[in-house]
Amino acid sequence: MRILQLHSNFIEYKPIQKEIVSAEEAEPEVKRLEEIVVLFTAVEEGDSEATAKQAIDEVKSFLEKLKANRILIYPFAHLSSQLASPREALKVIKAMEAHAKEAGLEVYRAPFGWNKQFTISIKGHPLAEQLRVISTEAKVEEEKVSEALRAEEKLQSFWYILTPNGEMIPVEEFDFRGHENLE
Repeated sequence: MRILQLHSNFIEYKPIQKEIVSAEEAEPEVKRLEEIVVLFTAVEEGDSEATAKQAIDEVKSFLEKLKANRILIYPFAHLSSQLASPREALKVIKAMEAHAKEAGLEVYRAPFGWNKQFTISIKGHPLAEQLRVISTEAKVEEEKVSEALRAEEKLQSFWYILTPNGEMIPVEEFDFRGHENLE
């Protein structure tokens, strides 16, 4: 999942026309929201309800820094070339909305599957514009690393001393007399 997160003075948007057959129903009227964090959201292949929850958890943490509580989830396929199917994407978007409400956020959602026109005013501070890439794959990679570490713990090490003439002698058999600095 990719989210372009914009802390906004306001956003106005208007659904213009359905872009896909499975688009949600929407009235072609202008909606204006003020003092809001806009989440332009692209749902990618493999994203799930767990991804939606993780995204909202990250957004909520960010909102606490801003002392803000209002979000607009704005479906925005243009952030990725590996999009989920429309049916799956809408399911994940709705899961984001549900998790945000459960987290106590004031949530709005732009209609899915429409071409929309919009006007937006972004606040001018360092955290106002951020791109988030949310992936649940990171947890799988951590598990792979921990498996490797577990396997490494089972390894048995052997120590040798390599003499100047190229002979390898097991450390427990080496005579350290005259070579005390090696002990």
